[in-house]
Amino acid sequence: MLPIDQNSFTFGAEAEMLLQLLESATPIARKYFQRPIKADLKPDDTPVTQADMQVEDGMRKLLEAGFPDDGVLGEERGKSANTARMWIIDPIDGTKSFMHGNPLYG
Repeated sequence: MLPIDQNSFTFGAEAEMLLQLLESATPIARKYFQRPIKADLKPDDTPVTQADMQVEDGMRKLLEAGFPDDGVLGEERGKSANTARMWIIDPIDGTKSFMHGNPLYG
């Protein structure tokens, strides 16, 4: 691995957005984690919770404000538009673990 010159390395706008997305999702997930949470079943018989929906909604708002020309494909809300560039969102990966209070989710 080559060393990175810390003085010349910069995060692009996309990397900064990723950090914002993570920071926005964390308090929402923590609000619901290890607490009783209701889940609905999606057509593929996988669970979706209020936490999933709120995380995705928050991420979509940030992306729409920061990258209005990009589309979003979210696991819970689907595709926003056909665009040259898409952001792909899986708001809580490992929903079953999340629901059971197991910290094996992302």
